[in-house]
Amino acid sequence: MGAGHVMRCIALAQAWQGVRGPVVFASAELPAALRRRIETEGFELAQLEAEPSSIEDAEATRALVADRDAAWLVIDGYHFDEAFRRGVKDGRCRVLWVHDSGPVPGSAVDLVVQPGPAASGREAIGLDPRVRLVGGMRFLLVRREVAALRNPGRPTSERVTRVLLSFGGGDDRGMLALCSHALAQVAPDVRVRVLSSGVSTWSKQDLSSLRAVDVVHEPANVAEHMCWADLAISGAGGTCWEQALLGLPALLIAMADNQLPYARTAARLGVAEFVGHYADVTESALMEAFRPLLRDPAVRHQMRTKGEELVDGKGAERLARAMESEGIRIRAAEAGDCELLFRWTNDPDVRAQSFTSDPVVWESHCAWFDRMLADADSWIFIGLTDDGEPIGTVRFSRDGEEVTIGVSVAREARGHGYAAPLILRGVREMAGSHKIELIHAFIKTDNQASVRAFEAAAFEPVEPTTVRGCPAHHLVWKPRDEG
Repeated sequence: MGAGHVMRCIALAQAWQGVRGPVVFASAELPAALRRRIETEGFELAQLEAEPSSIEDAEATRALVADRDAAWLVIDGYHFDEAFRRGVKDGRCRVLWVHDSGPVPGSAVDLVVQPGPAASGREAIGLDPRVRLVGGMRFLLVRREVAALRNPGRPTSERVTRVLLSFGGGDDRGMLALCSHALAQVAPDVRVRVLSSGVSTWSKQDLSSLRAVDVVHEPANVAEHMCWADLAISGAGGTCWEQALLGLPALLIAMADNQLPYARTAARLGVAEFVGHYADVTESALMEAFRPLLRDPAVRHQMRTKGEELVDGKGAERLARAMESEGIRIRAAEAGDCELLFRWTNDPDVRAQSFTSDPVVWESHCAWFDRMLADADSWIFIGLTDDGEPIGTVRFSRDGEEVTIGVSVAREARGHGYAAPLILRGVREMAGSHKIELIHAFIKTDNQASVRAFEAAAFEPVEPTTVRGCPAHHLVWKPRDEG
């Protein structure tokens, strides 16, 4: 398991642990530096005594899942084939596969995420229709310490005086020496900072051509060093999107074949310049790539702006919400639900957050409920846990291709994070069954918990409005990548 895979798993684990439940990392083979990183984050690490991705590895993983009564198993790596995925699936624990590219045969997983711009869609990867797919830039998995330093609008320096060199957690393949020699010729006065992992293979001689250089071994927070720099030269794995998030212009070198799609896409989107595959990069090519970035702050400013627009750092939270919604199902309301909904709608907190706060009388409620069930442009869904316990309701009313949503969580189900997953489930049901261009949510201005739930469910705020004389937040959902 490479450093990039571990770091994005840490991002998801940060979003999950503390709020949703404990996290255990399991690996059959992991470098010491990555083990230390996981343990430093406060996560438990289980060592599996088996050949990586073997049947024995699958059996050991399945036993660990059963022992911990895990709700989810997350697998991330190119070597997990269909036999392994079937071997870990036990019917009780859901399986999420973090998958960058290539086909996904079979249905041994419950959820597939393709984080980043390489997301190729259900048909392209041959995904079983029973398996849910989410992906795209909105699902880039960025660690919270990186996202916390996002500062859109930060000014771009007139001159490049500080350069960051970072080539991931393994062999730098001679790129440090090559970059150092090129920098020494085109910008001899810049200060260079090198980020080094516990398994890096470079030597001090590789940096001897530089006048001012610092080396940081196993940095606790890479983002702080990204914020220090005016320009980065790096590999094209997950690091390139962290740099984009922080508005750091970059030159990218693909350190492996699987980084080529990321590097080319980053260049196409304007957040970085792609120099080439490490095997093809020359000193003259690096010098040629350096010069426009060194002398033209407008080029670097454009990279910074585009990066800040593309990456918002909320992908791990979105994915955690998507996972949560897999534990919730909905069904259409039936005549027998009238009394249950009456009880929920007259809950004091529900009335307080309604735009009509007076208690609802039984006769009026029954008339409203009957109208909703008979109306072809209205839908009421009941949210249920896996055990069939009702947890709330989500409602929709349609006007043409636009829809208004309302949601309510039962008093006894509050405090468990059900609101956003319930919204997500309802939106997925509606978007999958009807042509919808826009879903509107209107929320009283003092109901910040509902605003957060709708934002977590991919609704975006627009201009505030007034509903029945009450100031209101207005949020909208538009069709995009699922999730």
